[in-house]
Amino acid sequence: MLIKDVTAKGMDLTKSDLKDTSFRNAFLNNVSFKSEQKKVIIDSATMDKMTYAILKGKKENLDHVKVI
Repeated sequence: MLIKDVTAKGMDLTKSDLKDTSFRNAFLNNVSFKSEQKKVIIDSATMDKMTYAILKGKKENLDHVKVI
């Protein structure tokens, strides 16, 4: 599933199955992902430090992410 050009603020996605979901050009601020989330694609997104830390801790590829 492709989620493109979306702004997500304060979202709790802990009960969402996001396997193979791509967040392209998204703005993610204070977004929670479930602990076993795998294969989320974050491409050219902008996010806050907390969301970045959560995803980095889950070993997601954040090479093309801008942190604000």
